[in-house]
Amino acid sequence: MFITNNQEYNYYRENLQAIHDGDPNTINNTLYEDWQLKSLKDQYKKSRDLAIVGFFAIYLLNIIDANIDGHLITFDVSDDLGLYLDPYFHMKTYNIGKTSSMAGLTLTLNFK
Repeated sequence: MFITNNQEYNYYRENLQAIHDGDPNTINNTLYEDWQLKSLKDQYKKSRDLAIVGFFAIYLLNIIDANIDGHLITFDVSDDLGLYLDPYFHMKTYNIGKTSSMAGLTLTLNFK
């Protein structure tokens, strides 16, 4: 993404400069006008910059993930550990004909 957006940014920037440099030997190779070239140049610059930020964000997340994995390498994951999740439902009827119900989850963690 960075390379493609940077190439497009440079292409539109050079054509915009060809319009404003006052040299008749440099010409605009596109069919776009001044304001369109500026808009396209700004759009590709923004996309290029976002690609850089995205790359470093992913790189930072990779470093954080590696650090967490390094700290959890001694974590006990033997068969002696157990985690159980059981649903719970209870319905109660009162003497006056009303009923009420409760639902929930029971979480059990076993260390042997």
